[in-house]
Amino acid sequence: MSAPEPSPIRVSYHAVTRYVQRIIGLSVIGSWPTEKAAAEAHAAAAGMSIDGVRALIWTRGVEMSVRCGFTRVANQHFLAQISQPSGVVTTICAPHAREHSARMKVYSERELKQRHKRMTRRLKRRPAATDAAVHGFNTPNDD
Repeated sequence: MSAPEPSPIRVSYHAVTRYVQRIIGLSVIGSWPTEKAAAEAHAAAAGMSIDGVRALIWTRGVEMSVRCGFTRVANQHFLAQISQPSGVVTTICAPHAREHSARMKVYSERELKQRHKRMTRRLKRRPAATDAAVHGFNTPNDD
């Protein structure tokens, strides 16, 4: 049993340029006749070739996302836009910053009492099947 062949690296010249600009942080000022010339200039400024930058972009996660048909994929380093059905990475953006909105709230004593009363009323009104099983009530499957 042989290992599956890796899929060809499909990253546009525009994506190479954007990766060097937005992720590596190098921007080359100039005017180029084609996207390929711009990508070559940016990759050279980063000390790499175009194929080297493409190898940084074409990770296993990006490859799997292309195979699954996704149009966007994000990892810790970048967000990639994918053109489907061709499966070409067209541009690269900086990763989204996470907001710290999921922090735990510290409730006051009054808020804790209100929440406790509310939960008690809910359980008295209509106990869920799992709550009924926990409290020892007969359920329809307990024959």
